[in-house]
Amino acid sequence: MYWTVAEGGAPLGTAMPSFKDSLSKQEILEVIAYIQARLPQKAKPQ
Repeated sequence: MYWTVAEGGAPLGTAMPSFKDSLSKQEILEVIAYIQARLPQKAKPQ
């Protein structure tokens, strides 16, 4: 997840920008913590 936020989506063919030049390592880790906190705790059965 760190790599994706830092490098952006270009290597994967998406439009997500790279944040490695605008956010510190700590800030990227904080973004990841925020994303993970907002994910559902358990997947809903389909």
